[in-house]
Amino acid sequence: MLASLAADRAALADFQAKILDLQSESTVQERLDSYRYPVLTLPNEVVSEIFMRFIPAYPKWPPLRGLGSPITLTHICRKWRQTALATPTLWRALELKDGFDERAIWLDRAGSLPVSLVIDIAEESPSAALEVSKAFAFILPYCERWEYLFCRIHDGRALPVMEYQLPLLRGLQLEFTVEQDFVVGDAPLLRTAVLDYNAPKHVILPWARLTKLTLYCVTRDEAMPLLQSAPNLVYLVLSLYPDSKESADTRVLQDLTMPSLTTLVVNTGDRGLTTYVLPRFRAPALRVLDIYERLLGPNPIDSLTSFITKSGCNLRHLHLYTSRPESDSTYRIAFPSITKIVLTSV
Repeated sequence: MLASLAADRAALADFQAKILDLQSESTVQERLDSYRYPVLTLPNEVVSEIFMRFIPAYPKWPPLRGLGSPITLTHICRKWRQTALATPTLWRALELKDGFDERAIWLDRAGSLPVSLVIDIAEESPSAALEVSKAFAFILPYCERWEYLFCRIHDGRALPVMEYQLPLLRGLQLEFTVEQDFVVGDAPLLRTAVLDYNAPKHVILPWARLTKLTLYCVTRDEAMPLLQSAPNLVYLVLSLYPDSKESADTRVLQDLTMPSLTTLVVNTGDRGLTTYVLPRFRAPALRVLDIYERLLGPNPIDSLTSFITKSGCNLRHLHLYTSRPESDSTYRIAFPSITKIVLTSV
């Protein structure tokens, strides 16, 4: 019997020790439960602002999933999920490649905000035309919310005529290779356009409303009529390529007066191109000129002098791409009033 009592006393002592351990553990757990992580004490407005720094700056678009996607923020904790789903600005920029049902959810989460949309179907495949058609069929019901639209399409058999009200559209970037007109109807806020490949030849825009225009892969003779229709440009980029039918004589072109133009960039990826466009420009407000030297003709300093004189502009920044970077001092002597002259070797 004494042995049994001793065993009970030992068991009791063991139980008491375990109880003390559990009480200590409970105390620690209570402290942990009462602790609030500092990030979870932030107001929802601040958390939303932090979330906006996680995704690309609008109008750039985040990926559907993974790093940089707002979906990732919904997987951290319940509070973050609730905050992310209640932040419409997280969901307003999206790329349409697949998963239209999921993208429709994004647009619903964006509420009534203006949106930035991307259609990137550059692959030439038997299904490309169908994909383009489906993408436009998906976004057209939201056309009154479009603020920025980027389209890269190399099969345009399903390109729509955009005869719709686009009251919020501010920026448009189009790249396609097909020979088909792309008409943009009423877009009273449209100010920026970037056109590539066949787009400059086939896009019909409210040109007079534009203040920023970039034309890639365009010939001089294609560009000049468009620019005649866009007199309010402030910023212009011309990326020229040659055309065998193009006249080398600039006298066949009308003078082009752009009273508001402050920045002009003229470049080319063709080393043999010597198209001269500057003699026809009149840009009295021009402050920045970025141009390939060979596009100024055989006497570039004379061409620049004539251009500045005829335009009556106060040029402040000249950036030349040249095969003769050692001619830097020559330009500085010829144009002492230009504050910054940069020559880049090509």
